[in-house]
Amino acid sequence: MFRDAPCIFTGSTSSVELDHRAGDKRHPLHQSAIVPATQVAADFMPLCRSMNQIKRQACKGCRETGVRPDLPPLFAHLKMIDGEGCHGCFWFEPESYVPSTVTSSINKD
Repeated sequence: MFRDAPCIFTGSTSSVELDHRAGDKRHPLHQSAIVPATQVAADFMPLCRSMNQIKRQACKGCRETGVRPDLPPLFAHLKMIDGEGCHGCFWFEPESYVPSTVTSSINKD
């Protein structure tokens, strides 16, 4: 599915991990992703280890407080997209904030 894909945020090919888009695999948005036969590429994204750890903490804070995390400093000049739950969040839909060859090539599958 994402063999040799670069990190969707940094473009790095070092220490890339496949991660669920929403906070974790138990999130309601990932019910189909739990069963391998029903998984689709859109449920996941490739992240380098460091970005995966940052995303994990952002999602954990959101789940605990119900408040979306701020945009990362590099993207702080942008406005967070409105949406319910994960939809519109930078960490769930980075391609909405960073339209690049990295994100667009990954989402072709």
